Order: sequence, then structure tokens, then C-alpha cells
Amino acid sequence: MVAAGSPTLYANALGTVALKVHAGDAVSKGQVMATVDSPDLNAKLSQEDATLAGLRLDWQRAMLDAERRLSQLRDAYEQAQVDQKTAQRERDRSRKAYELGSYSELQALKAEDSLEKAQFAWHSRK
Repeated sequence: MVAAGSPTLYANALGTVALKVHAGDAVSKGQVMATVDSPDLNAKLSQEDATLAGLRLDWQRAMLDAERRLSQLRDAYEQAQVDQKTAQRERDRSRKAYELGSYSELQALKAEDSLEKAQFAWHSRK
């Protein structure tokens, strides 16, 4: 690369420029030719790094909360499924007992109601 004359660098922030190459040095594509040390920009970078760290913590907390809630919902679903099966068996036993004359119609109807409630709870969690 050949820079004609005396090139001038401008920056929108105060700082110190350190040249990494000198006149006549061979340079390659992507090589750093100069760095700018700016207290204002360094402070801004530190602020943004702190903001990023805070956002990462918030994201991790949200992920943990979501996992906890999902686990609770799975547990509730499984419990509703067990409750539905239990109510189904109780209803079947109550029907049979009613048919044999061991249960009153009211007891058999209560078992039907319990089954409907359990089925509703189970289907609402699907």
C-alpha cells in the first residue's frame, strides 16, 4: 500500500492514535495499521459490556423460570390424567354397585359428576 504524502486521520471521539506500521513497511490485507485509545469509548464499551451481562442474566433467569413452569405444567397434566383414570374407575364401580343395588342413585350420579370434572381438568391441560 502506498499512502501519498502525509495522510491525516480523523475520529469522532478524543483519544490517542498509535501507529502500528511505519512508512515503507509492507502491510497485508486485514492487518491493523493503527489503534485508537479513547477513554470515552473505553468507558462506553464497559457500559455496554455491563448491559450485555445484565441482559444475559435476565435471559438465563427467564429460561429457568420457563423450565420450572413447564415442569409444573407437566406435573399438573400427569396429575389430571391420574385423577381422570381414578374417577373413571370409581364411576365404573359405582355403576356396578348401583346395578346390584348396593349404591343409591345419588352415589352413582356423584361418581359421574366426579368423572366429568376430572375429564374436564385433564382435557383442559392437553
